[in-house]
Amino acid sequence: MRTLIVEDQRMFRDLLAKMCEAHFRHEKVVAVGTGGAGAEAMRSSPFDLLILDIDLPDRDGFSLAEEAATLKEPPRVLGMSGHCDEFMVHRIMNSSMHGFIDKTDQSVETLAAAIKSVCAGKYYFSDLVHRTRVALRNDPRAFPKLLTDRECEMLTMLGQGLTNEQAAERLGITATTVQWHRKQLMRKLDIHSTVDLVVYAAEKGFTRLGAARPQGAPPEKR
Repeated sequence: MRTLIVEDQRMFRDLLAKMCEAHFRHEKVVAVGTGGAGAEAMRSSPFDLLILDIDLPDRDGFSLAEEAATLKEPPRVLGMSGHCDEFMVHRIMNSSMHGFIDKTDQSVETLAAAIKSVCAGKYYFSDLVHRTRVALRNDPRAFPKLLTDRECEMLTMLGQGLTNEQAAERLGITATTVQWHRKQLMRKLDIHSTVDLVVYAAEKGFTRLGAARPQGAPPEKR
């Protein structure tokens, strides 16, 4: 078994490498700390298993998982994150990942079980993923039932506290188009202020609390 570990936390990366080498006897283990290094490793050598931290410092882990799926010999992918909110679960279930565990709420035994299962060609998703998925499926007002993929992307931008102009620049569209999307989001979600829209985005996992608005950013235009 050839394993690539992409994890930015040094201690956890070393733990994963030692587990794969000593416990599972994987013949080749490469451990890197950034998405860029992970992409370079995948392009230079085939791997059977990719253990992937989704919250990487230089790129979104989901994009690396999708890049892995396009390879001639795509690896099995086990995703990890310190967050397991509704938007995270929505993205997991619509990705090419074969498993996912929450790093902050799982034991070493669970981690070992997940690696074993994914390596065996099976799927492994933590109980929290299953519970959140069921809750989304049973809630008639859950965002996957109300919003398009483009609107979810827009909510991620607006949830960061970006102005119409800032979001427009990032997405390559006009500020007028962003304003229209903002109004559509608020209408569909029955939200009546931009502040409440930012709070909703944070609560559902589209953005993280404390990172919604850069210091000194001007108020949004509505």
